[in-house]
Amino acid sequence: MNLNVKAAALSFGVFWSIMTMISAWCGLNEIVAFLQPYYLGIDTSFVGGLIGGFWGFIDGAIGGFLVAWLYNKFNNA
Repeated sequence: MNLNVKAAALSFGVFWSIMTMISAWCGLNEIVAFLQPYYLGIDTSFVGGLIGGFWGFIDGAIGGFLVAWLYNKFNNA
């Protein structure tokens, strides 16, 4: 059984985007401080959460793509 790479990328991206926005909007300063060097513009504000959500979607989609792609490669080996 193979994973759908597009579906995995989209679902990982949406999940990580939501988690990043919630972290920023709830004021979880340790998480936001950890992500600031990687996600330009993330902050504990509404706009900073949206910016972090954008970067989180990109990051999660790439991660989901890689996970599904690698799973399919190893599964067919």
